[in-house]
Amino acid sequence: MNDDVRMSQGMPRLLLRLVVGVALCCSGAVTAQSASRVLIDLGVEAFPTAGSVASAWNDIDPTNMAGPLALIDRMGQPTGVSWSIDGTGFVAGNSAGTSAPVPGSPLGQFPATATQDVLYGSNGTTVLITLAGFAPASLVNLTFGASRLNVSDMRTTDYVVKGFNGGQGTLDPSNNTTDTTSVPTILADATGTITVAVRAAPSNTNLGTFYYYLGLLQLDITVWPTTPPVLGFDQGSLAVSVSAGQSPFVTPLTVSDSLGALSTIQLSAVDDATGLAPTWLALPPAATPGQPFAVSFGDNPVPEGNYSATVVASAPGYPDELLGVSYEVDDAAGKNLLFYGNSYSISNQGVPSLVGFIAEEAGHPSPTVVAQLVGGQTLNYHLTNPSQAAAISGSLSLGQTWDSVVMQGFSTEATDAIGDPLGFRDDALAILTAVRAHSPDAGAAMYQTWARGPGSPYYPNTWADPLEMHGEVRTNYRLAVDDMNAAFGPGTAFLGAAGDAVALLSFDSSLYTPDWSHPTAPTTVLAAMTLYQALYRERICDLEPDFGGSGNLVSRLSSLGLGQSDWATLAGIAERVADGELRHHPGSGEDLLLQTGVDSTALACPVKGAALGSQLSIELTSPNDLFSGATSMLLVDAFLTGSPPGLVPGYPEVQFNPATFLIAVTQNPLGAGLTLDVPLTTSLAGVSVLVQGVSLSPSVETGNGKFTTSDGHEFQLQ
Repeated sequence: MNDDVRMSQGMPRLLLRLVVGVALCCSGAVTAQSASRVLIDLGVEAFPTAGSVASAWNDIDPTNMAGPLALIDRMGQPTGVSWSIDGTGFVAGNSAGTSAPVPGSPLGQFPATATQDVLYGSNGTTVLITLAGFAPASLVNLTFGASRLNVSDMRTTDYVVKGFNGGQGTLDPSNNTTDTTSVPTILADATGTITVAVRAAPSNTNLGTFYYYLGLLQLDITVWPTTPPVLGFDQGSLAVSVSAGQSPFVTPLTVSDSLGALSTIQLSAVDDATGLAPTWLALPPAATPGQPFAVSFGDNPVPEGNYSATVVASAPGYPDELLGVSYEVDDAAGKNLLFYGNSYSISNQGVPSLVGFIAEEAGHPSPTVVAQLVGGQTLNYHLTNPSQAAAISGSLSLGQTWDSVVMQGFSTEATDAIGDPLGFRDDALAILTAVRAHSPDAGAAMYQTWARGPGSPYYPNTWADPLEMHGEVRTNYRLAVDDMNAAFGPGTAFLGAAGDAVALLSFDSSLYTPDWSHPTAPTTVLAAMTLYQALYRERICDLEPDFGGSGNLVSRLSSLGLGQSDWATLAGIAERVADGELRHHPGSGEDLLLQTGVDSTALACPVKGAALGSQLSIELTSPNDLFSGATSMLLVDAFLTGSPPGLVPGYPEVQFNPATFLIAVTQNPLGAGLTLDVPLTTSLAGVSVLVQGVSLSPSVETGNGKFTTSDGHEFQLQ
């Protein structure tokens, strides 16, 4: 006995689509439109089943097996289904089967007149039965039976069924009194046809003749309500937006057929403007249903503008399926910026939006800002939380990529004393790695946080003072930037040194809320300024907002209680802590601050115009007293505006010409600061005067064991 049923792998998908289609088109429970059973007895004329039992049967014997025969159901009603045999039919019939099938067994449900006779073939032939005329959406379960008694070999027979889908059953009729084999849920093809190939199975051991048999066939037919078969894309439309000059963008698309019956679907595209194949869109000529295929935008560059096309999927017997595609090429697209941070980024209406407003005021297109901010969280949270990680791939339009990711960690996680600096650095690198997996050219900006204020309970037990905590945070944020540049190349990551700016302002209480941790409005603005410089690689002092207007930046500053003088003060500090590549005349980058003014308060922005009669104010201080005990001086030099002295070999922190500079004033010790007020009694247009502070004390930043310098300031004479 052998009862082996095999189905095509497409059946689960096929049935799911059919049932879902019924559910969509019909209200209430999914019910069949009709169901019927057809009973067929195959054998010799002497043993008909029709008329001998209550159910109506169709008798087929050698005299009529070629057909076509109209089949009736068990109630004697016409089914519209016909039987025929294509080509060579069965050799003959016999009545050597069982007349006593075992009651209760699968074969035992059929009458003896149906089980005791068969039609048979032999010698490697195949009998192809065609069952035609099924209604659309007919699902058919086929049950096969056959018996041949008094034999000692195996006469296994295969029944290979094919409609839209296929299946196979195998049965050994030898001495069979119990078994049938079934091939379930076969869907009639587009013409309403199912074929059955009957042949000797590979396991048939009837040497010489290889007899195979069919004695009865039961068809259980279910007809479902349906709509015509359709093709469908996995997206309702496809919209892609890219920046001009961007690399080609490739996205997957899937097309399927509602019946799961096709092996190939043809694809084409038509440009809506030209009626021709679009030059900017590429797709394969055909696709496998249910398998993604690649759609490429921009293989052939096109000018800035908006383009559209229609992608067409087609297959015989199906209406064409259309997919609208749009393609925008923008020459003036803003940056795409992803922010990860916590309450330090959320406070005072948020750092991310303020960065965007600064960029707008500077004349840049408005950036797309995605702020994934969750209070109290570390970088590891943003790395591992599924919704935070999903923002990388799920926040931009198709075709768009990230320009930069901004990362701000928990305020103590980058400290050595109570944080996890190695984990912090690893998480920062991992986040950038994940972003670059989506956007291979993306960079990073680290939003360096600040030390807790002087009134924090962390002092003096955890750290001696804010400067010690600041040193740990500063070091590890810089190491995180170094890690990313080592992994992906120089210029990948930059530091938004908000913490350095707070330190240059001596951790003043006005920069903190009463918890000595969270930022007040000026601190939030400092953070946004430093990040703008890191992201856009532009000096913040070069930007002079229109405080007489109503732009987003000025409106935000006003809502925070800040005006033009506040901006000027904060901008100078923010530019002073930018990396040396951005600063006009960079010094050692230590706790030595030069501020200058022209007929005004001295500020840290380094370039100022000065006219005859102006009062020049110059101040040199050590905000955290690291150089207050050292001899300090102000050096001056002159040069043609636009042609500053070249760097001194081995001393990149020196901005003056060693052969021409003058010492304007010396103070020992520096103490609370060195102040110089000078009226401009002589002016020569086109000449600049450079002022730089020098402290005769070693520099930790540069390794210079003799002196440390402030940034240089330039008075451009007019």
